Amino acid sequence: MAIAKKDVLLGVALIVLAVIYWLGADALPRSILGGGIGADALPKMLGIALGILSFILLLQSVFARPVAADGEDAPQEQAFDHRTHLRACGMLCIGIGYVLLVETIGYIPAIAYLLGAVALFVGGASWRRIIVFAVLGAIFFWTLFVVVLDIRQPKGFWPELWKQVQASQSQATLLLPVSPPAA
Repeated sequence: MAIAKKDVLLGVALIVLAVIYWLGADALPRSILGGGIGADALPKMLGIALGILSFILLLQSVFARPVAADGEDAPQEQAFDHRTHLRACGMLCIGIGYVLLVETIGYIPAIAYLLGAVALFVGGASWRRIIVFAVLGAIFFWTLFVVVLDIRQPKGFWPELWKQVQASQSQATLLLPVSPPAA
């Protein structure tokens, strides 16, 4: 039985990464005011999912035997495809962009960016459909996390900007000259 050494090493490395990720999520501070689902819930679920999928990859690479068209064992190595790796790097860059933006611009615009960028990257839809998908998806995920699950999400700079706009409007109102009453 031929074992795919690269897949075994990758599976083990990803299991280690999943454990480290789960431990990092477990180290997040817990709030006394927090409800049943805390800030660590989603990262822990992602760590568990990564661990399960990595374990499946590990089992698959150990126990699977590829078979060629003529019924004999096929060679384990496949042709290297640069496009697949470039697509994976593109998706990674979109994810990094989301992580860098979410604290600054807030959850709703950042998740709209993420959904729109992935839809645009995958292709097959018009701009109008991508924009509608991104906006409706952002509203859906905000509703799911903030309203249904009661998990606070980053607001970004919008509340501070709104306060500044309100303050400047109130100052402008105070500076308006008041005309004396007509005699």
